[in-house]
Amino acid sequence: MPSISGNTSSTAYAAAFTEGAELVSFILVNKSGSSVTVNLYVRTSGSTDISIIPKDLAIAAGQAYISDTVILLNRNAALRLETTGSTDYYYSTK
Repeated sequence: MPSISGNTSSTAYAAAFTEGAELVSFILVNKSGSSVTVNLYVRTSGSTDISIIPKDLAIAAGQAYISDTVILLNRNAALRLETTGSTDYYYSTK
């Protein structure tokens, strides 16, 4: 099962999928010393962003948001994460 991981303090894009895929789980971890606000979107083949977590989700310092909800990703869809502070991310796909 392929994965995508990294850290960002602003906006991070996962490259568009060349074939359809499934986002089978993801973890967002606040690495900063205070609360961060995050938004995670699926960007469709156009420029439309579909939110896949609650808008402006607050994650307390040192805490995580974990989801195992399977989300189907169409061809050319991409993941876009926005955060207000240092956030680790790990996406599992298949």
